[in-house]
Amino acid sequence: MNANALAEPTIDLSKTELIKPGRPWKTLSQVDLAATEWVDWYCRRRFHGEIGHISARRIRSQLQPQKSNAQSRQL
Repeated sequence: MNANALAEPTIDLSKTELIKPGRPWKTLSQVDLAATEWVDWYCRRRFHGEIGHISARRIRSQLQPQKSNAQSRQL
C-alpha cells in the first residue's frame, strides 16, 4: 500500500465536508484558511470512536500526567 492510498479517504472526506459545501470560494486564501481549520478540527478536536468518543487533544492531556509520573519514577 502506498502513502497516497492512505491519504485518499481523508482528502475525499475534506472535499465532501469542506470544499463542496463552501462553494463558491472567492479566493485561494479562503480555501487555505478553511482547510487549515478543518485539519485542526479533524486531527485534534473531533471525537474519536476508537478512544471513547473523546477528542485526541483530551486523551493526550489525560495521558500526559501518566507519562510524566512514569518518567519521574524511572529517575
